[in-house]
Amino acid sequence: MGDEHKLGQTNSMQLKDISERSPYKEHLEQILGFYVPLALQLPTLRNDPEFMQATIKATAASGITDVATKADVHIQQLIKKQVAATHPDWQFWGEEGEDNVKEYHETKSFLLLTDPIEGTNNFRAKKDDQWGSVIALVDLKTKEPVIGIVAHPTKRLFYVGVKGSGAYTLQYDEEGNLVSDQPMGKAPEKDIFTYNASPH
Repeated sequence: MGDEHKLGQTNSMQLKDISERSPYKEHLEQILGFYVPLALQLPTLRNDPEFMQATIKATAASGITDVATKADVHIQQLIKKQVAATHPDWQFWGEEGEDNVKEYHETKSFLLLTDPIEGTNNFRAKKDDQWGSVIALVDLKTKEPVIGIVAHPTKRLFYVGVKGSGAYTLQYDEEGNLVSDQPMGKAPEKDIFTYNASPH
């Protein structure tokens, strides 16, 4: 795809309110640096028939299939490559294929988990308020999550939670630049992004 040159170009340095209060400042900025451009390219991958080729992983009693597209696998492999290059001391877990590991690697410091397309059937059907992309970082010393990100790529919105620093909504522009970061209120946000209305 030739998209790897874009990695790390997102304007995450504006995240002062989040990062200055967090011991996970560098981890957050590094993850956003490669994850944001990858998540934002997901809607465009649907225009390429090659990326929309799907493999059935399982079929429920209802007849609904759990599938993975080549887009799922492609994005997961790019995330894995970034983690291996920048943090060989981190364990990697991905939803797809052989990266779907079952146990903690006790010699590693953190575990990065991702489901590059959560709601693949809705992704394929362009039900854009019913699919997203998720990534999280777990401290393997405490077995507690310290960073969690839910991406709503078609709206360029990222919901970010950081242990000890709160939860935020980040808005990016079409070029992948951060244009606003707002603290997330305690009351639930308008449910524009949910499985509740999912056809699947």
